Parts: sequence; structure tokens; C-alpha cells
Amino acid sequence: ELGGKVSPKLGNVCPTDASWVLFGRTTCCQTTQDVVTLLKSSTRTLEYIERVLRSENRNDEPLCSHEAKVTLALRKWSNL
Repeated sequence: ELGGKVSPKLGNVCPTDASWVLFGRTTCCQTTQDVVTLLKSSTRTLEYIERVLRSENRNDEPLCSHEAKVTLALRKWSNL
């Protein structure tokens, strides 16, 4: 449990394109599973992670050999 309703943001990207996967069609998450489902379903999140990996890949090594430095922020949900 997250201790309330939150909206996830990975780096500078909010996965609003995947809001259809959650009940209510919003980015409101009440469990850790909601956060994971939302992030995994988001094309915006995938593209952001790919950009981070490419920017950190200074050599010709495979992208999967790098550790990405990405911040996951959980903001308190407010229904606007």
C-alpha cells in the first residue's frame, strides 16, 4: 500500500498515455501494482527510458549493460 492515492512521474514524464489501464481512466494509483502497471503500459515512459540509456551510452556497448539514473516521483493525487 502507498498510504493514499498518488500519481507517478518517471523523470520528467507522467504516463498519461496509459491512463486507460487503470480504473477510472486516470493516473491515480492506490497500490504498488497500479504504479507498475501504469509505467509498463506507457509508451511515453518507454521512450523516456530509451533516451536516458542512449544519452548515457558513450561507448558502443549494448544499452542493457548500463544503469539508468532515473527518479520515480509519487505525487499526492488531487482530483482536478
